[in-house]
Amino acid sequence: LKQQYPIKRWEKTSTLFTFDSWDSATQSKLAAMAGEDPQKLADKIPRHTARIGTQQSQVEQYGHIKEPIIVILHPRRTINDPLGGFELLEGHHRVVAMMRQYGKMGFYAPAYIGRL
Repeated sequence: LKQQYPIKRWEKTSTLFTFDSWDSATQSKLAAMAGEDPQKLADKIPRHTARIGTQQSQVEQYGHIKEPIIVILHPRRTINDPLGGFELLEGHHRVVAMMRQYGKMGFYAPAYIGRL
C-alpha cells in the first residue's frame, strides 16, 4: 500500500457516502457486485454469499455497519477518472449492503481515509 499510494495521513471518521462519492473503478466494481448473479460472484469471491448475507443482516438489524471501511481519497481530477473520489480498498460487501438498504440517498459509515 505504501508503494502504490503516497499517503500523507490516515483519518478515522464517519463519512457520508453516495454512489457518486466513489471513483469510477470502485463504482464499476460495486455495481457489478450489487447486480451480478450471486452464484457467479460466489465462484470469483471466496464466501461471497455468506459475507454479503452477514453484512445485509447487520444493516437490517442495526441500520448501519459497525466495522470501518478503508478508502483512499483521490482529490484531483485526471483524464482516466474525471470524477476523482474515494477508492474502496476494504469493505466491498459492507458497502454493497448499505447501498441496497439506502440507495441513492447514501449512508454514513465509519471509515479510515487515506489522504494523498
